[in-house]
Amino acid sequence: MTKLIKKIVLIALPVLAFLVLFELLARTIPTSYGQKYKALNTKKDSVEALVMGSSHANFGIDPQYFGRPGFNMANASQCLSQDYQLLLKYLPLCKNVRLVLVPISYFTLQTDLALSPEAWRCAYYSVYMGVNADASASGWELRNNSALALWEGPIGVVKNLKKAKKLRINEFGYQAPEPNRQRVDEVINDSAGQQRVGYHNKIMNPSVLQSNLAILGQMAELLKKKNIQMILLVTPVYRTYARHVDPKIYATMVKVIAEVSNRYGVKSYNYFNDSRFDISDFSDNDHLNERGAKKLSLILKQEIIDAR
Repeated sequence: MTKLIKKIVLIALPVLAFLVLFELLARTIPTSYGQKYKALNTKKDSVEALVMGSSHANFGIDPQYFGRPGFNMANASQCLSQDYQLLLKYLPLCKNVRLVLVPISYFTLQTDLALSPEAWRCAYYSVYMGVNADASASGWELRNNSALALWEGPIGVVKNLKKAKKLRINEFGYQAPEPNRQRVDEVINDSAGQQRVGYHNKIMNPSVLQSNLAILGQMAELLKKKNIQMILLVTPVYRTYARHVDPKIYATMVKVIAEVSNRYGVKSYNYFNDSRFDISDFSDNDHLNERGAKKLSLILKQEIIDAR
């Protein structure tokens, strides 16, 4: 029996070492989640303003222009549920935060990442940022706890390491969009804008509106208890996108923002159709480029941050 155990141990140890090695390698694959986690940890003691939100904020707000320490915690397709979970985890670590910007996009109030076509992103929050982004998922699912499982085993790790490149995320958490290789009019046009709105209409789920409203309320109460100001803001889009939105969905967004503002004493700002932004400020029909991000960030500095 003792010999059998020794044989099992001798076989198991190399396998375990192999798995540990690839787990460590998997965690070196560049992701926006991992890069932001590391960057925030270096600034957690000084950060005064946090930016939440989806890709519209991720690519559209650069805290380096705030005039005071800030950090962008936004990510692609990030919903209010992830915003709230990130605040619950990181506010106790970022003790100097006095302002939280909560961007609202056309689709935000009627989407839930865990129920969307991009639900696969939820596991990245667990592995790289230590938060459960999907309340319905079991915390014991392997891909929620292992980068090796997340990248689909050793072969997936090797493949992704070969093609990996560091993302354009600065020390303030802002991610610059990749430069367009196409002409501007090939990317930003009426047809592409209509398709983009159509996609957002398709992924929206009216049944999550009330739960998102509740999350906004929880967020407002959490921040109020900590004496942190919460700001709601609607991010800008180009007119090739704006002209195709469903008027009823847009009106619902405006109405809900007003309700939250009135109920919790939260200020709100709507830059959706802001004429200060032109085609040179956008990388596509609904995302700002670096120039546009600088412009919006300076506007936020003047109209919100310095006006506090």
